[in-house]
Amino acid sequence: MALDIALFTDPACPFAFSAEPIRQRLRWHYGDQLRWRLHMIVLTLEPGEDAKLAEGAPGLQRKYGMPIDPNPYARTFSSEPACRAVVAARLNAPGAEAPLLRRLRVRAMLGGLLDDPALLAAAARRGRARALERGGARGPARRRASRRVLGHVRRRRRLGGVRRPRAGPLRLHDAVAAR
Repeated sequence: MALDIALFTDPACPFAFSAEPIRQRLRWHYGDQLRWRLHMIVLTLEPGEDAKLAEGAPGLQRKYGMPIDPNPYARTFSSEPACRAVVAARLNAPGAEAPLLRRLRVRAMLGGLLDDPALLAAAARRGRARALERGGARGPARRRASRRVLGHVRRRRRLGGVRRPRAGPLRLHDAVAAR
């Protein structure tokens, strides 16, 4: 019996990027016993978050040793196009969303802007996510991806911030604490 894990994340989040080794270790230890479900939260839609992210993260890089570029980004950016691309990958090529998310995170932590079409295309070139290279899903699939991403954002705003499930699927920090 597999354990369902809901992972709420954003490709622009340096803390989510720094948690990747723990997630990979869990995947290595438990393999098919864990079922990961990615939920994109679009951090940059929160007021002021895009400006904070654009400043870079020299303190985080120094304090936690995160493998990220500590320099400021060239401008503020939105992570929404990258979140939509991950959801579109899940809808069009199941199983391709996690590798795409990883490629987007690596590019973002190296100073790339997640709303840059060239960055999205470069991340989508590999693996089964090639259908996203020309701007994501087309037609109904694109509309479904947009509704899913924006649905999470609307629920967060209604609840007054980040949605924290009380019951249901195990969250990543619960799995690590249970170890």
